[in-house]
Amino acid sequence: MKTTTEADLKELIAKLEKNPSDLDVMNSVAIGYFENPSMLIDNDDLKYFELAYQTKKTVKSIHNLAWYLYFECGEEEKGINIQEECFSLNPSSYLPYYQFGYMLLDQAEYQEAIPYLEKAYQLENRSDILHNIGCCYFQLGQYQKAKEIFSAITSEQDLESRSIFNLALTEWMLSEGENFALIADELSLAIETDNSLAMSVEDICLLYFLLENFEKVSDCLLKQGTEFIDLADWDYLSYSLHKTHPDSWRENIEKSIEEKKESIEEINKNDKSWEIDAEEEKQEYLKEFKDEIQARKKMLGKGVELPEIQISDWILVEYCGCLLFDCQRHGNPKDDFRD
Repeated sequence: MKTTTEADLKELIAKLEKNPSDLDVMNSVAIGYFENPSMLIDNDDLKYFELAYQTKKTVKSIHNLAWYLYFECGEEEKGINIQEECFSLNPSSYLPYYQFGYMLLDQAEYQEAIPYLEKAYQLENRSDILHNIGCCYFQLGQYQKAKEIFSAITSEQDLESRSIFNLALTEWMLSEGENFALIADELSLAIETDNSLAMSVEDICLLYFLLENFEKVSDCLLKQGTEFIDLADWDYLSYSLHKTHPDSWRENIEKSIEEKKESIEEINKNDKSWEIDAEEEKQEYLKEFKDEIQARKKMLGKGVELPEIQISDWILVEYCGCLLFDCQRHGNPKDDFRD
C-alpha cells in the first residue's frame, strides 16, 4: 500500500495553502505528518485533524480526530465523546461503528459495544469484528453465544489463533473439557512451529494448568527456558514448576533476588542506566525492589499456594488497527460517501 512520503507531504501542504478550506487535503496533511514524524514541529498531525474537525464536522473529520485522540494521544474519554458525534450524521460505512464499538469494548462496556460491532459486521464481513463480538458475549457470561461465534471463524481467518484460544476458554466455562484438551494440544504443537501466533508459551501453559496437568506446564516452560521469566510474577507457572521441578523453581527465585539486589546497588551508585533525577523517585525504586526481595524470600520459605485463575482476564481481543478514513497505507475507504 502507498504511504505518504516527505515529498508528498510538502506537496499537500502547498496544495492546502492554495485552498485552505479543503477538508480532504487537511486530512491528508494530518496523515502525512503522522506517517512522517521527522517533519513534525508542534503536534502538526493532531493540529490538522483538529482543523478539519473545526472547519466542518463530517463523519470523516469527526471519526479521524476521535481515532487519533483515542489511539495515539491517550485521550480516551475525549475520543469516545467525539466519536459518538458521528452517529447523528448516520454513517454509511462500517468504520465509525467498528471504531466506536471497539472503544466501548476496550473500556469494558461490553453490552453497549455489541450493537455497534454488529452493525459494523453487517456492513463489512470482517472476522476480527465477529471475533470481538464474541469477546463481548464471553465477558457478559453468555458463553454459548460466544462459543457459536468463535466456532464460526475458520482457521483461514484465524491467522494468529486468537479465536481458537478464546474458544478453548469458552469450552472450559461450559465444562466441555474434552474439546478444551484437544485445542490445548493443537495449540501446543502449533506454537512450536509458528511464530505468528498471538499467544505465548505462557498462554498455552495456562490451558494445561486449568487441566491440572502441571507436568505439561513445566515441560512447555522449561522447553522455552526460564532465564527471562520471573516466576514470582506468574503464580500459575510458579506453582506448576514448584510442584514438579522444585530445584528449577528455587533457582529461578534465587536468581530473581540476586538481580534485584544488583539493581539496588546500581541505583545507590547512581548508575547512568537508571536515569533517575529526583531523590523521591530513587527511594521509590529502592523500596519497590526491597519489598520484592522480601516477598521472594518468603516464597522460598513457604512455597507456592494453588492460585485461582480469572478466565475473563485471558480472553484475547483483536486490535482494530488503523481505521482512519483515507489511510492509503492500510487501504481504508477515502470517505464515508455520504457527506
